[in-house]
Amino acid sequence: MIDLTNPNEIREYVISHIDDAIANEWIKVYYQPVIRSLTGKLCGAESLARCLVDTILQYAIQYNDEGKNYGVIVLRNLYHKRIIADYGEKFAGKVIREMGERIIECIGQTAAAGRSKESYFCILTYVTSRESLEELAKKLKEHVEEINSVEGKSVTVKIALSMRLRTDEGVKDENIYQQALDEVDNY
Repeated sequence: MIDLTNPNEIREYVISHIDDAIANEWIKVYYQPVIRSLTGKLCGAESLARCLVDTILQYAIQYNDEGKNYGVIVLRNLYHKRIIADYGEKFAGKVIREMGERIIECIGQTAAAGRSKESYFCILTYVTSRESLEELAKKLKEHVEEINSVEGKSVTVKIALSMRLRTDEGVKDENIYQQALDEVDNY
């Protein structure tokens, strides 16, 4: 068990486990501009995998040091492969971009969001109750599923989602994302 209050131990844990996480496709490496939701500023081109791990670690530290509960929402478009088959990878990327913009519209600067792989998005947020996490998840699902056209082409977006609260039974900082990802994969 790592000491989440020790930055050196956290750094060593991430460094020693990142290759396994990428190999097992728990996270997928993408390089693209990242906008931090808290500041709205461009971070530059950096690894989203590293950014996701760093963000989860920051939430974990706040939970362990300050008792700030947090939740993870993982969502994906169940029709992503169909969009690729009908319109191609490039157009599917435009649908993913629209999904990301809709997510940011919903969360504003109250949470962190990133695309972890394919049409999967991860949202991290501080919450005070399961109800508030469920409310945000419902709002995200409804808002993203409103997408019915991109560049004049008709599309269907059907969202599968999963969520975990840090205080849920059996949830740890180390497995919160993986538990939510596993559930959305089995949807």
